[in-house]
Parts: sequence; structure tokens; C-alpha cells
Amino acid sequence: MTAPAVLLVDDDATFLQHAARFLGQGGAVRVVGTARSADEGVALAQSVRPDVVVLDLSMPDTDGFAALPIFRAAAPGAAVVVVTTHEGSHYRTRALALGAAGFVPKRRLVDDLLPEIVRLCPPLPRAAPAPPALGTAPPARPA
Repeated sequence: MTAPAVLLVDDDATFLQHAARFLGQGGAVRVVGTARSADEGVALAQSVRPDVVVLDLSMPDTDGFAALPIFRAAAPGAAVVVVTTHEGSHYRTRALALGAAGFVPKRRLVDDLLPEIVRLCPPLPRAAPAPPALGTAPPARPA
């Protein structure tokens, strides 16, 4: 089973460090990169091809709302989960309308982010062992 690859994008270096450590525990998620700006995150998304981008709404260069469609184009197979300190329903509604697959208030991060990632990228079942190939046994010796 391969853990979902997650890219974290937030302008707060301390948040990135703590979120990466938290998500990396237990092996349910692989943090494949962190970025401190939308521009850096988009460039990284194109190279690491994450399954999920965790994107903060409040960033100084390009805010998360403006960055959402850019991430969706740069990493079309990735789900974007918005994280934010802004909890009003209009933030959630706007983020989802712009293509976010999930929305997690930062105060609920510890409880809600990992389940949200698993919801978006459920673990694949383990493949059954392949049956033995036919014709690989040595030929029988005549008696």
C-alpha cells in the first residue's frame, strides 16, 4: 500500500514544520514537499506530483483563493485541501466553488486533516499474491 503523497503550502515555516512532522507519523501519509509561497508550491507540485496539496488561504504573494485554480491546472490529478484560520462558511463555500476538494479550519487540523486526506485518497487494497506461473516446474523424469 502506498501512502498518499502530500505537498504542504503555507507561508509560516513553523506551521510547515509541525504539519509535516504530524502528518509523517505512522506512515499513513508521505510529505513530499513544503513550500512557503503559492509560486514555489506550484513549481514543486509540477515536479513531485502530489496526490494532495494542503493549501493555506492567507499568504502574502498569491492568496489561496487565487492559487486554487493554478494548483488545479499545475497538478490536475491532485486534490486540494484548504487549511485556514478563517472559519466563516463563506470561506468554505468560495474555496469549494474554486475547486477545493476539502476544507479544514486550522484549529481542527489535528483531528480533521488526516481523515480528510484519507477520504480523498483511500488506501488501495493489497494485491493478492500472483499465482505460480504455469510451466515453470521442471519436467517430470520418466520412471
